[in-house]
Amino acid sequence: MSIKSALCGRSLAVSLVAAVAGLSLLGASGASANTYTANTTAELAAAVTKANANTGPNTIVLKASVEYFPERALKFTNTSGLQTVEAPSGSPALKGQTVLFEGTSLAEPFTELVIIEPKVAVTFKNVEITHGGGSGGVPAIADSGTLGIENSTVAGNTGPGIVVATEAALTVRNSTLSDGLEFGVIDNGT
Repeated sequence: MSIKSALCGRSLAVSLVAAVAGLSLLGASGASANTYTANTTAELAAAVTKANANTGPNTIVLKASVEYFPERALKFTNTSGLQTVEAPSGSPALKGQTVLFEGTSLAEPFTELVIIEPKVAVTFKNVEITHGGGSGGVPAIADSGTLGIENSTVAGNTGPGIVVATEAALTVRNSTLSDGLEFGVIDNGT
């Protein structure tokens, strides 16, 4: 065996060992990214539950032109990666593909539609969030973590659209935040 082929063989062996070690480390941490599809309100609630249970970042893909009417607040608790909830590009108001999160079917009226726990990062893309919250400062979205709103609308809510808690953060890109019966955003964080 020549020195060159011996070195190539050793190089390949080292690469394989490194790749297997990398896979072992990934498996040991349990971190994996999953995508869940939600075509109905029940599927959305189930997808949020699955995303909360899965270690790592997750994406919940929504169907275009669907209205989601949760009966309970959508509560995000996964602290191990970005949780993304997105409708197809072109939503909410473009091309007739509006995807709505409606608070009118909540079992307990005038409560939060979305709750983001501390140290949790959630981004909403291409959706409209409306009719959530209640008077006296109960928001449609209670952000105690890190919230992103992209190409979306938060408007027409019964309480504030979003309340950003102390130590929490909100980033808004290419979106509309508007008041309903109360403020569009109450920012106590960043």
